[in-house]
Amino acid sequence: MISYTLIDVSLDIGVEDWQEDAILASSVEQCQCPSAYRGASCEQCAEGHYRLSSGPHAGFCVPCQCNGHSGTCDVNTGVCLSCEDNTMGEHCEQCIPGYHGDATGSTPRDCLICACPMPYVSNNFATGCELSGNGSLISCTCREGYAGARCEFCAAGYYGVPEDIGDYCKPCNCSGNINLEDPGSCDSIDGSCLKCVNNTAGAVCNLCAPGYFGDAILSKNCTACDCDEYGTDHCDGATGLCHCRPGVVGARCDACLPDHWGVSSGRGCEPCACAAAAHHSQCDVRDGHCK
Repeated sequence: MISYTLIDVSLDIGVEDWQEDAILASSVEQCQCPSAYRGASCEQCAEGHYRLSSGPHAGFCVPCQCNGHSGTCDVNTGVCLSCEDNTMGEHCEQCIPGYHGDATGSTPRDCLICACPMPYVSNNFATGCELSGNGSLISCTCREGYAGARCEFCAAGYYGVPEDIGDYCKPCNCSGNINLEDPGSCDSIDGSCLKCVNNTAGAVCNLCAPGYFGDAILSKNCTACDCDEYGTDHCDGATGLCHCRPGVVGARCDACLPDHWGVSSGRGCEPCACAAAAHHSQCDVRDGHCK
């Protein structure tokens, strides 16, 4: 191999607008390029072409390989830009999520929308689908929150009517206190919370259930109240404080007021009815008998 060195090189530069005192650039040329090239010296690839790593000079310019779904690609890598016709991939060779077909057919209808459950962008809830040989049956791969062979109903924990134009499946607003594995945890049509868990209750499972206290929404720590079941009217859902029935006293609502009886009745304590002949005004706390 013989090496050569080129030194003392100059290049004329020309502009299109003629000026009176300008020097004529007599050695500037404008090449007439083949369709795959452009530039004053055909040094660039034309739009719709990219440069191979092999070939003379910087490499041959060859057409983009985009399966007819894009007219441009990266000039260095050949990766297609702005794939159309619902296609994607380095060479627009795949259908985008929610569409099916063979993207390499080079026609605008290569990729068709999945009818999952309807063939509209607003009501197509699949990431992909497959059709039977005769096209009569469709099997959809549903997005999160959707279920059914055609994604035609909402999954557990979601509600809505996917087959109504413009409607979609929304997460049930149950404060995170439902079992997402249970299809009956909330109404699949209107989102009503049906089965609160974590000892919670309320229209949106945002309260501790009766007999429990704590934070049902953030901490989710609803704990059983330490209250007597007979003497307590209710337990404060936030503090756990026992609210006693009439005539009942004590931190746990487990005792009667003086001269009262019957905490175990579940109705509160009643006043004793002891006459002056009784030894004491206090009657038996269990049956109300006077001594």
